[in-house]
Amino acid sequence: MHQPPLQFGIRSLMLIAVAVGLLFGTLRWLEVSPRAAAVVLLIVVVSVAAALGLVVAIARGADDDP
Repeated sequence: MHQPPLQFGIRSLMLIAVAVGLLFGTLRWLEVSPRAAAVVLLIVVVSVAAALGLVVAIARGADDDP
């Protein structure tokens, strides 16, 4: 049986956008320096890339099972 492709719903994407907006809104409200905000952005980007890599690895591993 063929599994459907990995997809994200519009609700999930909106929640992620809200979470990122709240994070950077809070950083701005706390008057964090642009350099520190860039470090936070870098950490978020690396974390998302790692999570996507993990999802792809799991999806490929699930495809190998009979």
